[in-house]
Amino acid sequence: MTQTHRSGAHLHSGPRIENAEERVLEVDDVHLDIDGMVLRVDGRRVDITAQEFVLLIVLMGNASRVLTRQELLDRAWGPARGRASNTVSVLMSRLRRKLLRPDSTSRIRTVRTVGYVFDRSRS
Repeated sequence: MTQTHRSGAHLHSGPRIENAEERVLEVDDVHLDIDGMVLRVDGRRVDITAQEFVLLIVLMGNASRVLTRQELLDRAWGPARGRASNTVSVLMSRLRRKLLRPDSTSRIRTVRTVGYVFDRSRS
């Protein structure tokens, strides 16, 4: 299934949305309002770009699952979209800074030579 978001992103294998009525993705204390394009971390609003938003939908919709760079590109923007090879790396770096936990650990983990994973809290 393919969904097209107003940012122009094609969301393939759409992420599971916890509350379909409000269309909000929730992973621990991170809440992403799909329709309002609003990210809240620990209750505070965090500004993100359209590209970060689309990538975060894919990551949060697949929390605790390792996704390859190619899977992220394909699911966020479609397989036919030409993106620079460092697009995912740059966006991950930005998202990591914006999603730091109170103890300064990252919610996004790199799995060397494989890809990235949005980690759920260990508690």
